[in-house]
Amino acid sequence: MRSFSKSIFASQYRAEVAEAILKLDDGWTTRDLEAKLAESSPLPSSCVTKELKVLLELGLIRRSRDKTVDGRFPYAIAPEVAPFWDFIRWIVGVSRKSGVLTRFPTDVVQQR
Repeated sequence: MRSFSKSIFASQYRAEVAEAILKLDDGWTTRDLEAKLAESSPLPSSCVTKELKVLLELGLIRRSRDKTVDGRFPYAIAPEVAPFWDFIRWIVGVSRKSGVLTRFPTDVVQQR
């Protein structure tokens, strides 16, 4: 999925980070996200931070103004951009079916 993510988002980790975010409850922190990513393929903290910054700037996630008791900012998915998150769910599903996702699967797109 990394090569597909790089092609579509200009970032090889964006889809992977977004997929991990979908598995977390609202109020997650960077520590929670890094732990979730570590379950499948750990990413360097700097890569996770970079992706969070972009997702935040694009308005795809929100960061609370208040920190948690351990001094971290909690995040949540921005519900008004549900189509982005639906797209992530779709490419993750297609990737799981085919094993490797390097381009849009035209057979799946044509069935819609």
